[in-house]
Amino acid sequence: MAEEQAPASTSNVDGDDYAWVADEPRNTVSRFSLNSGEGIFRTIQRSPATDWKLCIPNTSRRICSKFQWGSFPMYQIAFEQMGYRLPFSDFEVAVFRYLHLTPSQLHPNSLAFIRAFEMTAAYLGFMPTIPLFFHAFHLQRSKPRGDAANKFGWVSLKQSTKLFEMFLESVRGFKDCYFFVKPLNSISWQSVIYRGPAKDATGAPLVGPDGRQILEDYSHFPLSWRKSHYLKPASDFVYSTEELTVEELSNYEQMKAFVDSFPRKYYEDDEGNPIVDDAGFPLTKKAFIDTKRLLACKSEAEMEACFRMHVTFYLCPRSYFVSVFL
Repeated sequence: MAEEQAPASTSNVDGDDYAWVADEPRNTVSRFSLNSGEGIFRTIQRSPATDWKLCIPNTSRRICSKFQWGSFPMYQIAFEQMGYRLPFSDFEVAVFRYLHLTPSQLHPNSLAFIRAFEMTAAYLGFMPTIPLFFHAFHLQRSKPRGDAANKFGWVSLKQSTKLFEMFLESVRGFKDCYFFVKPLNSISWQSVIYRGPAKDATGAPLVGPDGRQILEDYSHFPLSWRKSHYLKPASDFVYSTEELTVEELSNYEQMKAFVDSFPRKYYEDDEGNPIVDDAGFPLTKKAFIDTKRLLACKSEAEMEACFRMHVTFYLCPRSYFVSVFL
């Protein structure tokens, strides 16, 4: 399951024809284009960095449009409610690259799963990997109305074994809340674009008249909506148990054991009172990682406090603890 190289700046995989995109993303104008940016959330990067610019698209642009090379569209909810900040982490970039999707092609609930998985792995003391993540999560693609066979919408992630609560059962109001972000300097540019050998149609490196290899700009992940992802069956992105390393299998079992250690949750009525059965015993249900609460954390201390609320005791190693907030 080799990762695909993101298209170079000269690539024009889908041309200007977006007839393959479902009607909603193809026809929905950004509300910020219509109201001069009223209500826009401007915290898109880690303070005190000033490496990125938030830009309002004009009314002819859509979430699936191609923007200036190096720029890409994002839904506001990812920054405002899920804690995403630029530049993306190495793991986030790896997921977008592996799927050959720009971030806005993923449903917001799936963007939440990516970040929650990364934070949980950090807390438990291991590094998240692509095989591990795509063993825990599989793909499902939305089926737009009309000619579903020839149109494609958002891609979602579903859990093979439930470990995380959904960020929101029904995400509303995100489809017209989008803008695009633009790198402002070499630091932000290099987090999106890199130089690599130019190749011909067969994949062979191109050499100039002087005998030197020709270099070209590539993106670390797709910067606009791509059709190529949908041409592969969803099963191609899944890693089976046999494809995981011993360490990855151990880490997955560790995560499942962690969630299994959570005390059961009580069913409650609208006033917060426990609901009991006919014998008077409180009704309970299995508890999972509270994705929404977790993504609201703004520091490692808040994240640890959030996890401590889930469990009475769980000893986790810290050898791989890396910050997901810096």
